Amino acid sequence: MGTVLVTGSSGKIGSPVVAALRRRGDDVRSFDLVDGDDLRDPVAVAAAVDGCDAVVHAGVLPQKRDAEGATMAATNIDGTRHVLDAAERAGVARVVFFSSNWVFGFLDDGRDPDYLPVDDEHPRRAGLPYGMSKVAGEDLCAAWSERTGRPTVVLRPVRVVDDREMAALPPAWAQRPWVHIDDVVAAVRAALDRDVPLHTRALLSASGPYDTSVAQQVLGWTPVHRWRNRPVRRGLGRAYRGVRRRLLRR
Repeated sequence: MGTVLVTGSSGKIGSPVVAALRRRGDDVRSFDLVDGDDLRDPVAVAAAVDGCDAVVHAGVLPQKRDAEGATMAATNIDGTRHVLDAAERAGVARVVFFSSNWVFGFLDDGRDPDYLPVDDEHPRRAGLPYGMSKVAGEDLCAAWSERTGRPTVVLRPVRVVDDREMAALPPAWAQRPWVHIDDVVAAVRAALDRDVPLHTRALLSASGPYDTSVAQQVLGWTPVHRWRNRPVRRGLGRAYRGVRRRLLRR
């Protein structure tokens, strides 16, 4: 791909993405608050984006139920706008944006989804600042693609776990939504490399009541990491339809 900017480069997702892209020979630029970089600063963002071929935007103020909307919006919405504006000016060919299953809203208050399994067409009804900021980010990406004619790929991972966390998960998590970080990294590589539509939104989950057909069809993505190497059912069967709220929780 060439030169790739990764925002949130020291985070749980960003750090493995940076390592993987460097291993394959990409020139990777890092941008993270721990290094003094701030998505709220459009000048700093523009300098980081300049000369890049692609951007992986994983920088985010994470989900907190007591987070103030204005604080969340300044980083997650305005910060995403700064990234996209800079990418447009710099002629960046593609943007990969990290969203979340929080956009759908049923994680906010435990209400049922409209249908199961949840797919990428499910209505977005986020009511908490984090999910709302991700809805806005997705829409900003769609508008950017429409305006520039360049693709954006929105990745919607459920709970992301590494080897240590996966080993520590209790048996009850066998059917709950999770995805291994290595599979998330594989989705990023595919999002950067494959021919994709102008705008794509793709759920990433190895388990639970989520339909990852878009990721499979557009990105050629299938999770390698399964629950202790045993196959996991992708939908809800009769035996646990009555506990779907519990299964949907991260």
